[in-house]
Amino acid sequence: MKPSPQEIIDAVAAYGSIRKASAACGWARSSVQDWIAEHGIKAEVEAAKARALAASEHVEAPMVPSPDDHDAIRLVGQAAEIRALKRALKQHQEALANRAEVVQQIVDAARIPVEAPAFAIAPQDGELPERSIVLPIFDLQYGQFVRPEDVPFGKGGFTEAIFDDRLAAYVDKVCRFLRDRAASTRFTEAHIVLGGDLVEGSDIFAGQTWQLHSDPVRQTLDLRVKLRGALLTMIRFLREQLGARVVAVYAVPGNHGKLGGKRSGAMPTTASWDWLLGELLRDDLSGHVDLFVNESAGALMFETLGHTFLTVHGDEVKGHSGIPFYGLTRFDGRAIRLAEAVYDYCLLGHHHQPATIPNGSGGEFIMSGDWVGGNNLSKWIVAASRPQQRVLLVGAKYGVATDERIYFDDRTARHRPRIYNARRAAA
Repeated sequence: MKPSPQEIIDAVAAYGSIRKASAACGWARSSVQDWIAEHGIKAEVEAAKARALAASEHVEAPMVPSPDDHDAIRLVGQAAEIRALKRALKQHQEALANRAEVVQQIVDAARIPVEAPAFAIAPQDGELPERSIVLPIFDLQYGQFVRPEDVPFGKGGFTEAIFDDRLAAYVDKVCRFLRDRAASTRFTEAHIVLGGDLVEGSDIFAGQTWQLHSDPVRQTLDLRVKLRGALLTMIRFLREQLGARVVAVYAVPGNHGKLGGKRSGAMPTTASWDWLLGELLRDDLSGHVDLFVNESAGALMFETLGHTFLTVHGDEVKGHSGIPFYGLTRFDGRAIRLAEAVYDYCLLGHHHQPATIPNGSGGEFIMSGDWVGGNNLSKWIVAASRPQQRVLLVGAKYGVATDERIYFDDRTARHRPRIYNARRAAA
């Protein structure tokens, strides 16, 4: 809703600049500048900025208390601490406004009109059992660069070219598997779940930048193109080859895409490369899917054939080195209380250890695998995951009835560690 001229003036007076007022009120800066020109209030806005500047610069001279007046000394110290906190808050607000504005500018610049396609939905045999398809896609970590020499026993390696091969293999294997099952199954719905850590950030932990093949901006732009092509191929296959009449995409951000990482403290949930990628993909897939939900807060529920799925990235579940069994139990109770709803299945990733864990009477935690495998952290956790994803088939009567693995490595060509033999070397 467009604000009134007085609302714009009041916001600038309160925050001191058009940029800060725009970020605080959720307006696009370019739109605010257009509104100012449209209403002819440029002089009033400049006056409001001047008033805000004068107010911020007005600081009373600190009183000098008597050395014997301990209460006065304490009050002076508190006043100095308050001034320091105000300065720190101002700096944080300015940094926050800059980051939010950059993300919004990228989203606005990348929006392009998309022409809705016309799909020729394949006919189905109504006598076949009905199933829904759920495709969890977690932990791509597209920008990560892993050298074998940085992983114990050389059990790792990940580059942009390797990701491209794995993405092509994923699309091919998923389509082949579903085509085989379509001979005895009637697929009516498909739900694609983008579970976060799609983009590898640059400031999540110290020294992270050295293991990136490209910066997060470049990753986001490149991955948008690659995922768009892969998802459009699968969506067309789901509709025209399998006859699925309902196709939906859901997205939650991961922790690796958060701007600033843990050290940034509280940040808007939209300050995330994963969320930005989701917004771009939502534009790209407009008209191709029936529903696209990009949930910045990191948790969403969807229903298919009478079964409810909770989707989170997985960093909410705390654990240490491996599958966090106790963390899942604690998370389950709190999530039910928070949502005030009972779910049947929970989809999550983050921990890079695929697993299916029963939860109560009929419920399950379904932990997805990752796309990278062993990396430089394998030394510290003494583990390296096998790169893989899942395909879930859901029936109204039994829930998740099929859990198919999509592997990205060849078990017959596994890398074996070198075993040194000094006696043989001396011979």
